Amino acid sequence: MLEDRYCFDSDASLDAQTWSRFHSVYSNRVRMLRYLSPMFWTDQSDLSTILRNSVYSTILTINSPKLRELEWRTISELLPSSTLFMHDKIEKFSMAALHEGGDITNVEMSQLWSLVKTIPARMPFLTSLKVEPYLKESYVAPLVALLNSLPNLAHFATSTFHDISPFLLSSGASRLRSLEFSTFAYDDWAKEPTCKWGGPFPDGSYPAFVDNFAVCVMKYNAVSSFFQHHNLNHLKTVTIKTLHIEKPAVVRRLFQVLSRSCPALSIVHVDFHYEYLLIDEEEHIVVSSPTPTEEILAFDGIEPMLHCKNVTDFSFIHQYPTIMTDSDLETMAIAWKNLKWVALGYSPWVICTQANRPTLSRHCPEITEVSLLFDTKSSNPSTSSSPSTTPSLRAVPKLKALRVCTSELDLEDGGRLLCQVCDPQCKLEWTTHDANTGKPIELGPWKTIKETFPVFFELYRKAQEREDRINDLERLLELGQAV
Repeated sequence: MLEDRYCFDSDASLDAQTWSRFHSVYSNRVRMLRYLSPMFWTDQSDLSTILRNSVYSTILTINSPKLRELEWRTISELLPSSTLFMHDKIEKFSMAALHEGGDITNVEMSQLWSLVKTIPARMPFLTSLKVEPYLKESYVAPLVALLNSLPNLAHFATSTFHDISPFLLSSGASRLRSLEFSTFAYDDWAKEPTCKWGGPFPDGSYPAFVDNFAVCVMKYNAVSSFFQHHNLNHLKTVTIKTLHIEKPAVVRRLFQVLSRSCPALSIVHVDFHYEYLLIDEEEHIVVSSPTPTEEILAFDGIEPMLHCKNVTDFSFIHQYPTIMTDSDLETMAIAWKNLKWVALGYSPWVICTQANRPTLSRHCPEITEVSLLFDTKSSNPSTSSSPSTTPSLRAVPKLKALRVCTSELDLEDGGRLLCQVCDPQCKLEWTTHDANTGKPIELGPWKTIKETFPVFFELYRKAQEREDRINDLERLLELGQAV
């Protein structure tokens, strides 16, 4: 355990002795404190009982002068106990109300309003606040009041409410640098991803200076309208998740408005949120997605994002088939020379890229992680070439991870392809899950490649060195004949 951090973990023995040890040994020096409640409240001798009692005690005080970060995830009954540790030097605070199963649950309105008053009074200089209540619209007003009462707040994160316009219009939001609506709770009685944004908003009345924004929406159209009418020139990171099976035209419009309103983007995550929980046109729950055959997303649907030249991380996870050819991949790599991480539509219905040449390694020298389908069964001559015609291995990048997902593999060509993309230290992943059953699928040939790739790589390296020596000798011979 680091001496400046302490965690009351849900798996730890949370008894009076633990509490006493923290109070006497760690309280004066801890800088980060986390309280993670046990999942089930059966042991009445644990720390939860101590905290329950301490909430009503005026004698017990906690002296943690160096505490700067406080996280409190517990049943709603114990949320007020977090006030024992609050003081004006704390900069980051995170809290979540959980029920006994561990999921987000309700908070009494009186309790929430009490915290709304206590937090700015005890921690007036907070710069980061994360509050994760259940998705009740009645919680919006107190949370907006809390946001407005913290003038130094730069980062605010909360649940994905149905209507987020009160947050966007709040005076507190206009000061933020990071705004996230990403916590999503789902059960049989409620589903409330963001549908309403309000606006257009006049200049100065919305969070125009945020550099990080995250939201989970019912459909992309909700977020597209917001970006269409508001310029976010400072935005560098955007995360948009949907619960809807979006069609290509909708995806294309989203990327068009993002590229126009957010030119400084460097990290872009646009993903289908749940792989197995889908919502159809009538917003009914579908257990698994039907295999789409008629709706195909071409590269021109993604291409508008190439106008954002600073992109380093890009993920686009989509349920419809996506065409991604070698030429498309190269166009992307040329546009995003600083690309470090890329993940493109690895659902079972994505049409494979050929990817038979080391396009990414050639144009994106900083790339470290790739999640992409690679089809090694191409008729491209470069794939079936002899080792002597393999591109130079000196340009191979230092990829940390290559995720090939459900890619088809030809064992004869697989090693040769990988030699053009990564080295033996790269983490190779090829396991995915069946979209209908949820069970893992392991593609056997990739396992063979993984086990033999270091040998392949060494053979190809020696073959390349041999070819280089032959070429050098041939050049010397030509020079000698010329003389």
